[in-house]
Amino acid sequence: MAVLLVLSEPHRLPSAATDPAAEHTAADTGSSLPPTTLLPATMLNATLSPDVPAAAPTTASLGEGVRIVDGGLFRGTVTVVEMDPFAMGQTERVEIRVRYLAGAAAWQVDPAAWGGTSADGSAFAGYVGGRSPALRAVTIAAHGSLEAWFEMDFPAAAQGPLLTYTAGDGTVLFTVPLP
Repeated sequence: MAVLLVLSEPHRLPSAATDPAAEHTAADTGSSLPPTTLLPATMLNATLSPDVPAAAPTTASLGEGVRIVDGGLFRGTVTVVEMDPFAMGQTERVEIRVRYLAGAAAWQVDPAAWGGTSADGSAFAGYVGGRSPALRAVTIAAHGSLEAWFEMDFPAAAQGPLLTYTAGDGTVLFTVPLP
């Protein structure tokens, strides 16, 4: 989908295209409208309608850092570093080690951002487990890092269970397949 933004000549931006093929005059089109200029593609991204559907969450792999943008601000990256699964009868438990790397501003880490889901619609929550350091609510200083553990239980029969990481508004930002 392409978006075309048309500006009248008096409001022309310095970065607007100056290609003669991109400019049209009233004489060219037989119209009484003022001349127009097509904006470069870099300007088009900022003009997309809010009606454009949101992209599906990213599916990350174990060990892959994922950029986190929450509330329109870049917070930093999150990496699921390690998963240590073990069976407990009808339940699977996974101990999960994550790493946060803050961006240019302090980042309030919320363990409640972690959850899980499966193809049948089941949802499961993460919780503080037995490994140290345990993931807790904390503020990471700008450019700082945090590595911590939490646990998650889900039914052994769950089909395609996924670890999920959500934004403050509940939007799932990324998923990682659970073992």
